[in-house]
Amino acid sequence: MAHGVATCRFLHVFVGVLLLLRGTTCSVGIVETIAGGGDERSSPEAGYLDAHATSARFDSPRGVVDSGSGYLYVTDSNNHKIRQVNIINGEVTTLAGAPDKSRCSENTWPVPSVDEVNPCSNDVPDNCVSNCEYTGYEGYVDGEGDVARFNTPSSAAWVPTTVETSFSRNGILYVADTVNRKIRSLVLVEQNSTTAAGVTVSVSTVAGSDSAGEADGTGKLASFTSPNGVAVNPGGTLAYVMDGVLVRQVSLPAGVVYTLAGRPHGPSGYDSLDGDGTSAAFIRLMGGLALTPDNRFLFVTEQCSIRRIELSNGLPGMVSTIAGFSESNHWGCDGGHLDGTGTEALFYNPTGSRAVTEALSV
Repeated sequence: MAHGVATCRFLHVFVGVLLLLRGTTCSVGIVETIAGGGDERSSPEAGYLDAHATSARFDSPRGVVDSGSGYLYVTDSNNHKIRQVNIINGEVTTLAGAPDKSRCSENTWPVPSVDEVNPCSNDVPDNCVSNCEYTGYEGYVDGEGDVARFNTPSSAAWVPTTVETSFSRNGILYVADTVNRKIRSLVLVEQNSTTAAGVTVSVSTVAGSDSAGEADGTGKLASFTSPNGVAVNPGGTLAYVMDGVLVRQVSLPAGVVYTLAGRPHGPSGYDSLDGDGTSAAFIRLMGGLALTPDNRFLFVTEQCSIRRIELSNGLPGMVSTIAGFSESNHWGCDGGHLDGTGTEALFYNPTGSRAVTEALSV
């Protein structure tokens, strides 16, 4: 299943596909694996390993963002990590989150004798050794690089902080940390000679309490239910977050959270209604969220449709269905796969989208 989609840069589209990253040449549609999965003769393999191109391993890379500096940043959800991919050579490194050294990986064998050499033997429990392909472990910790912990990060948005050159790696990565119910920020500072990734990373929490909820507020006074998509406006002052059946707005860097559109499910269950701001309703938001460069429209993917939110100076406007059909039932909606115009088309669980000016590709 395809999840995150990053738009064309260097003539490529980049897609996260369950266990690997694929690149598609925009002009001719050639698809190639740039990192993760395994060789072309085998099925994709899940795991966690920093390595070159297809020797690297991911486990559900759901969010893919192009920094514009020759690197992709990936939310490796089931490994609970943020990964970096060099677009040119496919080298994969971990930016934040650490290997799980508290339990054996799937690939284990008996402890070697004292005459055998195993570089991993001091890093795993006494009853097994590993091939160093550790899986990640979840948690919630702010801090530097491998000190930080995440729980199923699902989406990311990039804001460069250096404008002198488009290839600077200095910037801020905003991440929807889904199961922790928080929006996190990763401040990247280029340090080519001191780290494997070439940057230092500092992770902090922008907003979100320890409890699930729909409360607006600042920082930890705000609460999220299940943030699974994030986009940031061109100025880096506002983030938009898909949160269950709500679309939330977060001011940056202050972390003031405001419900932009949608409302909680009522006693009748799931609804999909067009309307202004919080008078509109969503059945189930699927993680695909995109903001046009002119900041006029926000597109979101619903379970069976694509919705558009008009924005005016950051304030909510009309929510409308532009494609797909969202007649609700007790469990959500009945979608499908059908090309067509507007609401004649059918979708089911569209999980990634990217808007370019006023055009939308899914």
